[in-house]
Amino acid sequence: MHRGIAVLSKLGVDVGGVILYKHHSSSKEIPGAVDALFQLAQAGVEVHIISACFTDKMRLNTMEWFEDNQFYGRSGVSIENVHFVKQREQKLYKLRVLGVNAFIDDRDDIIDHLHSGGIGNLYWFNIDGINPKRPKCLQNPGVTEVQTWGDVLFEIL
Repeated sequence: MHRGIAVLSKLGVDVGGVILYKHHSSSKEIPGAVDALFQLAQAGVEVHIISACFTDKMRLNTMEWFEDNQFYGRSGVSIENVHFVKQREQKLYKLRVLGVNAFIDDRDDIIDHLHSGGIGNLYWFNIDGINPKRPKCLQNPGVTEVQTWGDVLFEIL
């Protein structure tokens, strides 16, 4: 279902498994991620990066990757819109504080948590359909599976 930016003026996006591949030593970018973020920003969507970094080293490594790869200029995301939390469950609080009612994450447990917390537009990022099982989060209204950043753009723009 194509939702459109009138509904999604603010969008939260996770990093690991959504913008960057997880468990990749060089923090490889997921194809189309940064370009899609730029298109969303150009369309007037206020994009917030909200990621769980359990240690300061994880946070610093992510920030370093953003700087080294010109993430801010290429994505249109402001450095002020990059937020880190210590625990995944804190994403809900951060979304509420920022007034963000849409989020993209690759973890179905986080999607379930955000749905139960009242976040209305959720996108489970199942990169290239790599996860063949259908998680229960997809049974919830307002939760959509996306497998590519092209899917994300189709759903939001």
